[in-house]
Amino acid sequence: MWSLAELAHANGQTREELLAGASWDELRDRLARTEHGREFVVAWDRFMAEHGHHCRGELEFCNPRWSETPHYILGLVRNYLRSMPQVDVTEHRRRLISQREALVEQCRRRLRNPVKRLLFTWSLRRTCQLLIDRENWKDEVVRLLAAGRKFLLTLGERLSREGILSDRDDIFFLKLTEIESVAKRTEDVDVKQRIATRRADYEKNCSVTPPPVVIGRFDPDKYVAPPVDATTGVLNGIPVSPGVVTGRARVILRTDDHEHVKAGEILVAPFTDPAWTPYFLSAAAVVMDMGGVASHGAIIAREYGVPAVANVGPASKIIKTGQEICVDGDRGTVTILDQA
Repeated sequence: MWSLAELAHANGQTREELLAGASWDELRDRLARTEHGREFVVAWDRFMAEHGHHCRGELEFCNPRWSETPHYILGLVRNYLRSMPQVDVTEHRRRLISQREALVEQCRRRLRNPVKRLLFTWSLRRTCQLLIDRENWKDEVVRLLAAGRKFLLTLGERLSREGILSDRDDIFFLKLTEIESVAKRTEDVDVKQRIATRRADYEKNCSVTPPPVVIGRFDPDKYVAPPVDATTGVLNGIPVSPGVVTGRARVILRTDDHEHVKAGEILVAPFTDPAWTPYFLSAAAVVMDMGGVASHGAIIAREYGVPAVANVGPASKIIKTGQEICVDGDRGTVTILDQA
């Protein structure tokens, strides 16, 4: 996504077209009128072909993919364009690579035993390759899920036209074993009522913040969330990426809304999964309600060199967008400096 923004930034006309605020369909037609604009469209299509199957909660069939929501990606690219005067991701990445290579060399020098040095070199290379393989395998699994989603959406569209479903997305609230009988109209129950009940349960469960510890089977109907002390000035969590940063908070509860992290702002989120990674590029620091040292957000924060604190509890409920906060990724504290 940053490469797309860099490509747009390289040409004044393309940059202005992207920042004009048009929808992607309108923008695509405008870009097709210039040579550089057509180059950007080709790069955009290449990005969607390679990464368009991703989204928030990408193992959920019902979540729309990036390829289905180009306006969301366009919003991120526009935010990167506006952040470029303050953020240089390419240079920052070069600096992190240089630091990593220097640290690896330092480790090798400290291992005076040649056998241990050889084992360290082999283990590091092997681990790096396995991490790449793991991500590539998961990427292909998600690509297959996205293909399955297309089939289900096509069937859902047909069933909604026939009046069997109220909306094509209703198909995601049927079990796979039920879909055939519903499509053949051999299901002897009120399908729409069943879907409405399941959708209501789903939306209710999405609103529940899980407790820190679950013993036995979790019952969301019986769970009562502890009260939130909105007057607290210091929140404690787990330090997952080192560094101390002070800045304005940007609270984002879902990755599919219209909020974006501006350069220098601190991202405050209930949790993070792979779909949250684009927000890390312009964020000065990250605060997460849930997570630990091995959670996705923690790993990406360290990889990107962004200070972060996880497992902060109700941070996204207490901190408000625009408040000045201090994130201490060394001690695991988040201090609210602006109580207004």
